[in-house]
This record gives sequence, C-alpha cells and structure tokens, in this order.
Amino acid sequence: MIDVDWINGQKANKKKMGLSQILSILDYNRSQLTKISIVKLLDTLESFAASILNRSSKLLKKYPDSGVPFLGRWCGSGNVKAIFNDTFGDITVLDCYKPRKNVKNREIRAFPKGNVVHWMAGNVPTLGLLSLVSGVLTKNSNIVRINSLADLMLADLMHHLSQIDEIGYIMASSVAIVRYDYNDKKIAEELSLSADNRIIWGGDQSTASIKRLPVKPTCTDLVFPDRTSFAVVGEEKLSEDRMPAIARLIAHDISVFEQKACASPHTIFLDTDSSEAIKRFCMVLKDAMEETLKRIPKRMPSQNEVQAIVKMRTRYDMFHDAWYSEGSEFSILSDDMIQLGPAIGNRLVYVRKLPSDEELIKILPDNIQSVGIEADTESFERLTDVLGAAGVHRFTPIGAMTQFEIPWDGFALPQYLIRWTTRPTQK
Repeated sequence: MIDVDWINGQKANKKKMGLSQILSILDYNRSQLTKISIVKLLDTLESFAASILNRSSKLLKKYPDSGVPFLGRWCGSGNVKAIFNDTFGDITVLDCYKPRKNVKNREIRAFPKGNVVHWMAGNVPTLGLLSLVSGVLTKNSNIVRINSLADLMLADLMHHLSQIDEIGYIMASSVAIVRYDYNDKKIAEELSLSADNRIIWGGDQSTASIKRLPVKPTCTDLVFPDRTSFAVVGEEKLSEDRMPAIARLIAHDISVFEQKACASPHTIFLDTDSSEAIKRFCMVLKDAMEETLKRIPKRMPSQNEVQAIVKMRTRYDMFHDAWYSEGSEFSILSDDMIQLGPAIGNRLVYVRKLPSDEELIKILPDNIQSVGIEADTESFERLTDVLGAAGVHRFTPIGAMTQFEIPWDGFALPQYLIRWTTRPTQK
C-alpha cells in the first residue's frame, strides 16, 4: 500500500491505496485528458500561472520560499507554448495527424507514452514540477513520488489547478502524488514497473538507486542527477559603470533556490589580471547580495550548514579574502586557485580570475550544466565553442541561469514523453 497525497482530482490526506487502484483511476482520467486540445490545455495553464502569481494567492503566503513564483513565471506569458512549438514544430500534432513536411504522402501524430513516473528531488522540488507540466501537456498520466517527509505543496498546487476550470480539473486528475519510505523496495519496484517513462531528479546516489529498479523493456528514462554551474564575466563588463548591474544579476542567480538548483552558480570567473579589480567586484557584489536579501529572503540554514559556512569563512579570513553578512545569509570568498567550488550552497560563492581555455577545460567535471556568460562577442563565441565541446549543456545570460528551458541537460524533454505514429495520407 502507498500513502497518497492527491488522487482523482482531490486531496487524499495520505490515504493508503494499492498501486493497481491508483493506475486504474489514472487510466480513466488520462482517457479524458486526451480528448482536450493542446491549445485549451495551454490556455488553462496560463490561467493557472496568473492565479498563483496574484499577490493575494494563498500559495505564495503558505510557501514563501518554495519557488512557487518561479513556477508561475515559467508556466505563464506564453513560455510553455513557445517551448512546445519549438519542440514539435506544430503543437497540434499532439491532437491529430499532420502532414510530414519532408516526406510525401505520409502523416504523423504524437501519442502519449502512457504512464510517466516522476521521482522528485528533495532539495528543489519545484524544478521537478516542470517535468510534471510536460507530462500533463503530452496527455500522459503521471505518478509523482515525493519524499516521505515532504510538505503538501504539490498537492496544494494540484488543488489550485483543479479549481481554475473544468479543464484544470481534468489536468489535475491525471496526476497522483504518492510517498513511501525510501527503504520499501517492493513498492519502489512495483512503481518502476508501472512506468512507460521514468523521470528521475536527485543526487547521484539516489538516481543510481532508482535506475537499478526493474522496468518494462519499452520504458524510457530521463535522469537529472547532481550537476554544477558557474559564471564568467568579461573584462569589458568590469568597468565602474557596468559592475553594479552585473553584480545585481549575479546576486539573483546565487540567491534563487539557495544554490540548490543545478543551474545555480557557485564560482564566478572574472576575465582580469588585476587583483584590485577582483576585490572591487567582491565589494560591489556584497552590496548587491544585501539588496537581494530584501527581495529574496534567506531560508534559515541547518546547524550543519551553518558550521560549513563558518569553517569556509574562517579559512578565507586567515589565508585569502572574504566578504560576508553578519549572519549566515551570504558569503563571498576569493583566492588564486584554478578550480570550481567546492559547492557549499546557502549563497556562498567564490570569485576567481578566469584561467586560460586549456586550464578551464582541465578543471571541468563531467557534471557541468550551465555557464552564465557576460562578455563581448569574440569572447562569447570562443567560450561557447570551447566549453560546449567540453560538455557544457547550456549557456545563459547572467541573471537568467536558473530559468528552466528545453532542452534541459541536453534533453528536449517533451519529445521523450510521446511516441510517434505515422500513416499514409488518404487521397
């Protein structure tokens, strides 16, 4: 039996249910979802986004530090529609057969794979919701496994969606939210075997453990394990007049999700040989971090996290340079090392001189995801060519590093949640 937070369009309050019962309910609800056009689904998603961003939204008040505003912004303003158009070319291919552009007398349609099982990461559950949106819009049923100690934010979000309109209710009904003890291998195996797609968010150890679970031969996996990111600021961006604006953008990237997102920067490389320019940037960044605290309040770190912060501050006070808040809100550390991190999180960032391209490639681990770049055209072209070839998945402007886009980690995610079917054109 599984503890269920959400099923059949309503809260279940951790009701215990068998997986076969859950799947039976979802199968019927998916049949209702497939009858709705993708355009109508996107319209309802837009309404959902606008409602959770409303200042009077109860969700914002109940979960102030959860990333709900981020989710609302990502789902709104035509963003998801643009992503799906970019992915499929013509989004109506999700509703009906369409002529193939480069193949004569053939038509193609995208059908849902079936049941998508999402394992949410405990550190940034909001990011996992973005795969859930893709699962619903591709008209699959979705089972979301959350941490056994997680709050009810996801169930509250589904309830909010179900209240938008009738279509929102059907969309929310295609989702089941479950939780079970990490050590319950039997339930984990049953859940895994029910999946036509597995989407796995989490650390290297947890994702590897889930990947080892038995699956259908036809199941497709999308795995989003631990990754790290950094930023590069070109020399021409370090002038007195430009530095404050760049620092504000970096402060935003550092502060969103408390650096627990894979796209959060932990190291800032400055393209300069001047130690004075680096120190000046750190002081400007300190002011920007203090201002950002007013807009993005800091979640209180755990005792172990505070100890890690104090340890790093002490080391840098003794041997290098450090600028930080009176409390544990943020820390800016600078040294002459040619390395990334180590990643401590909680708005702790290293500011270092940009090494040569050869040195930079040598220190890149296999799990680099995003690089934020503010540089002139020549430097931008060189860095994106060199680092892209070395394995970096995405480059962004500084200030937009944590904005979810597709492809993500190299995957055009919605493409993996459908199966293509072709047929001849009837004359």
